[in-house]
Order: sequence, then structure tokens, then C-alpha cells
Amino acid sequence: MDVGQNIKISALRYDGKVYRWWNSKVEESTSDYIATVTLSGQYG
Repeated sequence: MDVGQNIKISALRYDGKVYRWWNSKVEESTSDYIATVTLSGQYG
């Protein structure tokens, strides 16, 4: 992932169905984690 890249984040229920989603921007990315920034009100 590249810094500044816009990505879609999805939250899943126990059965794998998506129940929440939002767009976020990658702030930092390493092989261990991805840090994102999401503006308030951007949740789906």
C-alpha cells in the first residue's frame, strides 16, 4: 500500500458478511501494519 492511497475498509460479522464500510486514506504502511486516517462522517 502506498501512503496517500485511498482504500475501502470493511467490517465483517462472525459469518463473514459485511455490516459496515468506509473509505480511508493510508497514512503509513509497513509489513506489520497499515495506519489509516478517516474523516468524521465517512462511515457507511
